[in-house]
Amino acid sequence: MASENVELVRAVFKAFNRRDFDAALALGADSISWRTLFSVETDVLKGKQQIRAAWERQIEALDVHIDVLELTPLDVTRVLAVGKWRGRGSESGIPVEQTAVQVFTVEDGWLRSVETYASREQALKAAGLAEQDAHADS
Repeated sequence: MASENVELVRAVFKAFNRRDFDAALALGADSISWRTLFSVETDVLKGKQQIRAAWERQIEALDVHIDVLELTPLDVTRVLAVGKWRGRGSESGIPVEQTAVQVFTVEDGWLRSVETYASREQALKAAGLAEQDAHADS
């Protein structure tokens, strides 16, 4: 089950990077929630329509590509993802690079929620895990 969840998360990143938002969102439950790191309107997006709109605005402002550095199962439903976000401002041309850590929750084969954090330590703390606990199975 954990390896299937990792593959689902990998598929979301691949679809996002090729701008196939339909394919990425098709892996999510209708009630999916996505807590973002950078959002002007809200820090929790709810539902596929809000997520798609946020992704489209993001791509318009910053043509971002996410290099997945790590996908680690935390338990039977959660996957820790570490990604390096690289992009260039659409108008300014200024390069932008940020590493973000996300915890994806997958239940019954559907992506239910995504929580985004600035660091691995923050993500693991929010997930109720100590840093050493997550490395014990790696």
